Amino acid sequence: LVDGLLYNVNQKGVLLVLDAETGEEVYNHETALKGTVYPSPTLVDNTILISSEKGMTQFIQAGRVYEETAPMNESEIKFRTCPVFENNRMYLRALDGFYCIGKK
Repeated sequence: LVDGLLYNVNQKGVLLVLDAETGEEVYNHETALKGTVYPSPTLVDNTILISSEKGMTQFIQAGRVYEETAPMNESEIKFRTCPVFENNRMYLRALDGFYCIGKK
């Protein structure tokens, strides 16, 4: 939930954004993510991250209009959980271990 908008994504990578007060659909967008989407959308600053188990991440600007803020990122890290961000680091439980990515 960001600024009155509720972000939800289904396993096929369809992003649905609803007005939390009225329940009305703000937009519905099919992402280009490959594989099944297990993690919930995650907020970092004002960017929504949506990731799939194939290691792909889509970066969406929070707001009433669908806007990608960066090219889709593809990683060798395969995960089904939401990343956690703390002090310029990202913590991620992956299928093959636990990762901490960031600056020292």
